[in-house]
Amino acid sequence: MKISSHATHYIKSKDDLNFSEIEYSKFKFGDSNIGNKYGRDLFISFEKKYREKIKDYEIINVFSSPYFYIPTATLTITEAFIDLLSNKYPEKIIEQKKINRTTTYSVDYGNLSASERLKLISNDIFKIDEKIKENELLIFIDDIKITGSHEFVVKKMLNSYSISNECIFLYHAILKNKNIDPKFENFLNYGFVKKLSDVNKIIDSKNFKFNTRVIKYILNSKRKDFLEFIKDKDKSFLTEMLNNAKGNKYYDIPEYSENFFKLVRLEQQL
Repeated sequence: MKISSHATHYIKSKDDLNFSEIEYSKFKFGDSNIGNKYGRDLFISFEKKYREKIKDYEIINVFSSPYFYIPTATLTITEAFIDLLSNKYPEKIIEQKKINRTTTYSVDYGNLSASERLKLISNDIFKIDEKIKENELLIFIDDIKITGSHEFVVKKMLNSYSISNECIFLYHAILKNKNIDPKFENFLNYGFVKKLSDVNKIIDSKNFKFNTRVIKYILNSKRKDFLEFIKDKDKSFLTEMLNNAKGNKYYDIPEYSENFFKLVRLEQQL
C-alpha cells in the first residue's frame, strides 16, 4: 500500500499559526462557510501537488472522517473539496464514500495525550460497506492531524480489508512539532467557543450545520445553561437536533441523557 499525506497548513509553533484559531473553532462548532473555505484551500494545494497523480486514475474515492450517524465538521471540507475536484476533472469518476464508526464517547478527545488518544480510539470499530477495486485512488480527509491516531486506525481498517490501493491522507493542518503537547488541539477547538452563547452566534450566522461536536457540547452543558440555550429555538431546530442525537444514540450515554430527555419533552411541547 502506497501512502502519502498533505495539509494546507503545517504547525511548527503554537505561537506562529498561519490560520486563525477563532475561525477554526467556529468551523468545529458548525460554521459551514469556513468549512467550505477550508475545502477550497485544501483542493488548491492538493491539486498543485498531485496533478500528475490524478491523471493516473479514472476513479477516485473520497472519504470524510469516520462517523456513525451525525457527520463531523470535516464533512463540509470534504464536500467542497469533491465539488472542486469534480468540476476540475469532469472526465474522472469522483465518488464520496463513508467510513462507519461504531463507537462514540463523551471524553473530550482534544484534551488527551497521544497515548490516551490511541488507547481510546483503538476501542472504536471502523467499517466501510463499499467494494474497493484495485485501480482506484483513495483520499481520506480530516481537519487536523495531531498525533496520527485516527490515521493509524484507518490504516488498520484498510489492512483488515486487505486493501492495498494508493492512499492519500489530506488535512487542513498537521502538527509537525512533536514538542507541542497534543492538548494544544483544544486551544484551537475552543478558540472562539467558550460557552453556549458563542454557539448561538454561529447559529445566527445562518451558515450553521449540526455536527457531532456541537451536539455533544450542547447536551453535555449544565442544566441551567442548556435550558437558557434551548428556550428560544424553534421546533425545526429542536427536531433536527433531536433526530441527530437519537441517530447517535446519545440517550444511552449518561453525560448526555438528562439533557437529551429534556430535549425530547421540549420538542413535543411545540
